This record gives sequence, structure tokens and C-alpha cells, in this order.
Amino acid sequence: MRFLTRLVTEFLPESGRRRLIRPLIAQDPDNPCLTIVVPCRFETDFASVPKRFRRWIDNDEHWLVRPAVLHDWLYSEGIGTRAQADKILYRACLSEGSPRLAAWVVWAAVRAFGGRHYGREGA
Repeated sequence: MRFLTRLVTEFLPESGRRRLIRPLIAQDPDNPCLTIVVPCRFETDFASVPKRFRRWIDNDEHWLVRPAVLHDWLYSEGIGTRAQADKILYRACLSEGSPRLAAWVVWAAVRAFGGRHYGREGA
């Protein structure tokens, strides 16, 4: 996935989350018909990396922020299958410049621990 727009958010002090004030648009370079739009007003916590993985992956890695928002949207709306959403996260991390091993760790973490959040609003 490649991102066609910048991420523009505002901080929500009451929840500690972020709200999009511009849509975030991503497109599959191999299939331009696959375009995902994360709408304005969507709320996210960016990447919620479990503490046990933070020695390898920081929550605020520059290559993780937009992919995490995209993944949160896919999970919260139950778009596609969970496996598809996780694969999109992996590919989006790589497109943002993630080292392959780091993208794999992120993918493995969501595969192992993300299931209870799939299809749940506020994922």
C-alpha cells in the first residue's frame, strides 16, 4: 500500500486519542482499484504496541504511524478479513520504509494479539 495523503490529526485530551481532520488515502500499487479512504473524524490511538514488543518496535516509529491508522480503520469497520487487514498493515509498513524484520514483528504481534479487536469500533 502506498499513501496518497498526509496524516492530519487533532489531539483529543479527554481520551488521549487522535481524530483525523483530513481523510487518509492509501492505494495498492499492484491494484489501483484497491483504494482505502479513512474518513475525517475517525479516532485512533496510532500504534498500540504491547510493552513486550517495545524493545524492538517503538509506538511512534515514523514508518508505523500511517499504517497503524489504516489498520485501526480496517479493524474497527471489519473491512475484509482480519488476515487481509493484517497483510495490508505489513505492506503499508514496508511502503513507509520499515525494515522487513520490523514490519514482520508488527504483523506477528497483530496476528497473535489483535483478534479480539477485529470488527470492534474503536479498535
